[in-house]
Amino acid sequence: MYVYDISLVIPVCHGGLYLRAALDSILALEYPGDRMELLVTGLATDEDTHQAVAQTAAAAPFAVRYIPCSQPNRAAQLNLACAKASGRLLAFTDDDCILPPDWLRAIETAISAKLDIGAVGGRDDVLAESAFDLALDWVLNSLVGGGRYRLGQVGSRGAGYYPKLWNMAVPREVAESVALPACNDIPGVFDDSLPAHEDVELMHRIEASDRKLVYVPSIRVSHSRDTTFLSFERRNFRMARVCRREGLHRFPHRILSGACIGAVVMAAAAIAIPAWRVFIAAVVGLYAAVLFVSAAVGAKAQRSLAAALYIPLMLAGLHFARGLGYLAPAFLRRGMTKKV
Repeated sequence: MYVYDISLVIPVCHGGLYLRAALDSILALEYPGDRMELLVTGLATDEDTHQAVAQTAAAAPFAVRYIPCSQPNRAAQLNLACAKASGRLLAFTDDDCILPPDWLRAIETAISAKLDIGAVGGRDDVLAESAFDLALDWVLNSLVGGGRYRLGQVGSRGAGYYPKLWNMAVPREVAESVALPACNDIPGVFDDSLPAHEDVELMHRIEASDRKLVYVPSIRVSHSRDTTFLSFERRNFRMARVCRREGLHRFPHRILSGACIGAVVMAAAAIAIPAWRVFIAAVVGLYAAVLFVSAAVGAKAQRSLAAALYIPLMLAGLHFARGLGYLAPAFLRRGMTKKV
C-alpha cells in the first residue's frame, strides 16, 4: 500500500535562502534514502522554488518532487501534497526550519512507541540571534505569552498540547481517517477554508478521534521564524478568529477577550467616574508590572538586554490581538466560510 516509510512535506511560504538552507539540512538527514521521499509544495508560478527543488533532487539519495498548486492557501497546498504522498507516515516542517540529522529517526521512534498515537511533535529552537528573534522566542515559549503549551506543559484548564506544522508527524492512516470530505478527489487532511491554524484544527480532529497527541522533547528543529512585529500581530488575530470558529483553546482566549472588554469599560469609567481612577490605575499598573517583570526574566533567560525592549510590546500586542480576534465574528471574510 505504501511505497515509502516516510513522506516529508514542506509548504513554501518564505522561499529564498531559507528554503535552500532547509533543503540542505534535509540532504544531511541520517535516514535510508530508499525509505523516504520529499515533497515540496507551493505556487505553480514559483520558478525559484521549482529550481531549488530540482537542484536538491539531483543531489538527493531519495525521491524529491515539487507539487505545484494553483491556490495560494497553504492548507490547499498541503492537501495536494498529502494526496500525492506515498509514505506510511506524513512528516511536516516549515521552509524556514533547519532539521538535525536524526530528526526522522526520532520521529519514527516516537511513533512506533505506542499504538494509539495520533500525532507527535516537538519544540523549535530560535535560529537567528537578533534581539527581536530572541524576544519572540521567549514570548512564544513563556507562561504569559503562550502558556508553555508549545513545550508540552499543559494545565488542566488550559488548551491542550497540539503539535505544530513546523515540527510534527501523523500516521497516514490517521490523517485519512479524520480527513474532511474530498474535493476534486483530494481528501481534506487540512481544512482549506482556514487562513491560519490549519495544523491546530487537524490536531483537534485527531484528538477527537481518541488518539493521543504526544510531545517528544528529542524531536527538535531550528526555526528562523521569518516574521515582523506587524505580521506577528496579524497572524495572532487570524489565529484567534479560527479558534473562535472551531471552538479551540476557549479558556485562554475568553480570558484575553474579557480583558479587552474590561480595558474599554475601564477607560470609559475613568472618564465618567473620577472616583474609580485610582482602582483603574492600579489595574493598569499591575499589568504593566507583569510586562516589565517578564521583560527582565526574558532578557536574562535569552542573555540579551536588548530583548527586554521588545518583550513588553510583543506580549501586549499578542494579548490584544488574540483577545480582539476572538471577539470577531465566527464567520470570516476571504479564506474562511462559515461551516454548515
